[in-house]
Amino acid sequence: MAKAPACVEFTAKVTPTPSGTVIAAVTTVFARTDAEACAIHAAIGEGAPEALQVIGPMPTPFSALYEATEPSMPKGRRYAVDTLWSDARYGEILGRIVRDMARAPSEASVALVVLRPNAVETPVDAAFSCHGRIFGALYAIWEGDEDDAANTSWLRAAIDAVAAVCTGAYVGEADLERPDRTLPTLSSEVQARLADLRAAYDPKGLFIRRSEFRSIAAE
Repeated sequence: MAKAPACVEFTAKVTPTPSGTVIAAVTTVFARTDAEACAIHAAIGEGAPEALQVIGPMPTPFSALYEATEPSMPKGRRYAVDTLWSDARYGEILGRIVRDMARAPSEASVALVVLRPNAVETPVDAAFSCHGRIFGALYAIWEGDEDDAANTSWLRAAIDAVAAVCTGAYVGEADLERPDRTLPTLSSEVQARLADLRAAYDPKGLFIRRSEFRSIAAE
């Protein structure tokens, strides 16, 4: 990924199984032609570890991306999710998540760890004030409400275990119901700006109640 062009998206999908944790390394290339995509895949594959069983490349329309994801997110299950941004070493983040996935109460749970290519610069003026070269998402997935506490506790402990080397979380998939959030969804500068805007234009909390603001600002 250090030499990959900006059109590459790399994701490690981590799942617990009865025989151990499985890592699937998925490299998605957005290209104008099949030949261009295959050439990029070949260049990236030159440095792949021998332990990987390489499958592909294969043409992947957006419908296929959805079909590949759907089995991991079955309907009717119970879900809890939290995310992270980090600029630490990819191996460190992936290693910690792999260890925690091995402890997941439910084997249906899944984690995604995305690595941005060096060719894509970290944005300095973006809608989301917390960001990093690495994005991680942990999904606790289980069946019965009797297992709510065990799965939620595991998810929060897993985030706490890696929080020290993270820069924040993505608000769109953050555990905002957690009263003691470890990772902020906004930078301190943006938190202060939001507080000023709220005091000026929404002092009575018509649009954002105080409890909701505390979750969003991740005090």
